[in-house]
Parts: sequence; C-alpha cells; structure tokens
Amino acid sequence: MLLDRLIQLSDILLLGLLSAIENTARSRLWRVDEEAWERWMKYIREGELYYASQKIRALDILRRKQIKRRRDHL
Repeated sequence: MLLDRLIQLSDILLLGLLSAIENTARSRLWRVDEEAWERWMKYIREGELYYASQKIRALDILRRKQIKRRRDHL
C-alpha cells in the first residue's frame, strides 16, 4: 500500500513538472536532446505513471510537429 501511494505521488509530481515545462517552454520543445527525451519517455512508460504518460504523449506530439516544422523551414 505504501509503494502504491509512492507511485501515485511520483505520477502527480511528474505531471506537475511536465505541466510546468509545457507552460514555460512549450515553443522550445524541439530543442530538447533526442536521447534525453527518449529517456524521459521510457522512464514514464516503465513506471506505469498514468497521468504523466498522458502528458508526455501530448508533449511528444507537439515536439514532433515542431521538429517537422523546423526541418521544413530549413
């Protein structure tokens, strides 16, 4: 039971962090290093963090659109 609560707390804390990233650096997601981004995604997926995984998926879609737009403009 304690472990479940710790996982829930981790999920909520990561969701808060990802929301802060979305609010402050949303237009600069394309600058995030690919390897670092993949590590975040892997960590969240493996941790089965429901809310954080939903947020990271949404940010990943936005990031990929930004990368595509940057490539098209260069």
